[in-house]
Amino acid sequence: MNSGTGAPGLTAVLLVVVSVVAVTLAWTGLRAAARRRSPARDRAPGLPHDQVAGESTAALNARASASLVAIDDAITTSAQELGFAQAQFGLDATATFEVALTAARTSVSRAFSLRQQLDDAFPETEQQARAMATEIIRICSQVSADLDSHTHEFEALRDLQAHAPDLLDDVARQATEAGARVPAARVTLAGLSASYPATALASVSANPDQVERLVAGIASTVTAGRAALVAADRGAAVAAARSGQAALAQAMSLLDAVDQAGANLAAAGRRLASSIAALNQDMLDAARLAPTDPEVEAQVAAATATITAAQRAAADADPMETLRAVTRAQGELGARLAPYREQAEHAEAARKQLTDLLAHATAQIGAVGDYIDARRGAVGPEARTRLAEAARHAHQAQDLSGADPVQARSEATQADQLVTSAQVLAQQDVAEFEAQQRRDAGGPPGGSMGGPGGMVLGGILIDQLLRGGGRGFGGGFGGGGC
Repeated sequence: MNSGTGAPGLTAVLLVVVSVVAVTLAWTGLRAAARRRSPARDRAPGLPHDQVAGESTAALNARASASLVAIDDAITTSAQELGFAQAQFGLDATATFEVALTAARTSVSRAFSLRQQLDDAFPETEQQARAMATEIIRICSQVSADLDSHTHEFEALRDLQAHAPDLLDDVARQATEAGARVPAARVTLAGLSASYPATALASVSANPDQVERLVAGIASTVTAGRAALVAADRGAAVAAARSGQAALAQAMSLLDAVDQAGANLAAAGRRLASSIAALNQDMLDAARLAPTDPEVEAQVAAATATITAAQRAAADADPMETLRAVTRAQGELGARLAPYREQAEHAEAARKQLTDLLAHATAQIGAVGDYIDARRGAVGPEARTRLAEAARHAHQAQDLSGADPVQARSEATQADQLVTSAQVLAQQDVAEFEAQQRRDAGGPPGGSMGGPGGMVLGGILIDQLLRGGGRGFGGGFGGGGC
C-alpha cells in the first residue's frame, strides 16, 4: 500500500484481515472439536445451565478453545499496552492496571489447567467435560469483562487521540530501525549455522523473515493511519498506531531472540557438561546402592547409551535437545534409585538434578512463549495450553525447591515435557497456517506472506481495534471469542 491510497486503502487492509481472521477462527474451532477430548477430575460451577443446555459437548469444547485463544491474545496485547504506558507515565501511575493484569493472568492460568485436564489421557464423563468447558468459557468471559472495565480510565491516562500523528511518526521511524537490523540478524544466524544443526536454530531461523513481514505490515498500517487523520478519523488513526506498536514489539522480540541465540546455545552446552557429570555420578551410586536390581541395571544401561550418544554427537548435535535427553535420563535413573537412597542423600541428588532441569525448562518456556507471541494469529489452544501448564509446573518446582527437592524435580520434569509438546504443536500450527495462506493466495508452495500477512500471523488484528474492541487497556480483544 502506498501513501496515496487514503481511506480506500484502509478498507482494503481491513477486508484482507477480516477474511483471514474468519478463516483462522473457523480453523481453530474445527481443530479443537476434532482433537480427542480427555477428562477432568473435578466439577466446576460454569455458566448458568440455560446458556449452554442447547449446545453439544463438541460445540462447548470448540467455544472453550476459541475463548482461551482470544483471552490469551488479549492479555498479551494488554501487557504490551501497559508496558507502553509504564514507559510514559511510570509505575506508580499504572499500578492499578498492573494489578488487574496480574489477576487476569492468574484466572486464565486456571482456565488453561482445565483445558489441560480435558486434553490429558484420563477421560471424564460427558457431564464432567461439559462442566469444565463451561467453566473455561466463564473464566474467559469474566477476565474479558474485568479488563474492559479499565478501558476508559486507561484511555484517559494515555490520551492517545491527541498524540496520534506523533505516534504514527514514531512507529514509522522505529519500523525502519527494526528493518535495518534484519541483515545483521541474518549474518548472526549464518554464523550460528556453521556451529549448530538446523534443529538447534529452529525457533529463531525464520525470525528475520517474520520481521520483514511485520515491517511491511507496519508500513501499510501507518499509511492507513495517516489516511484516517486526513479523513479526521482519529479513532482509526490511534488503532493503526497501536497496531503498529504491537507489531514493533513483536519484531524487536524476534530480533533480540536471534541476538541471544548464541549465548543460550553456549549456556546449554555448559549445562550439558555438568549434567553428564551428574548422570555419571548417579550411575556410580547405582552400582553402589543397587548392584543386583534388574530395573536399575536397565536404567543404567539406558543412561550409558544416552551419554555415549551425547558425546559422539557433541560437535553436530543440538545442545538443547541433547541436554533434554540427558536430564530425562537423570530423572528416570534417579527415580529408580530413590528407594535405595537415604532420605537426605536422595534429596541432595534431586536438588542437584533440579538446578539443571529447571534452568533448561525455564529457558525453553521463555523461548516458546516468544515464538507463540510473535505468531499468535496462527497458534491454536493446544500449544498455548501446554505452555501455560509448563510455566505452572516450573513455578511449582521453584516454590518446592527448598523444602521438597524430590517433588520439585518431578514438577520440573513435567514442565520440560509440556514445553517440548508446546513447541511441537506451535510449529505445526504455524506451518499449517502458512500453507493455508499460500493456498488461498494462489502462491507457490515455498512462498512467503508479504504486506499485512506478517501482522495477521502475529495476531495483530487492526479490524478489532477499529471496531472499538481494542481501545485502551485490554486492547486488541473486546470480548471476541468469549
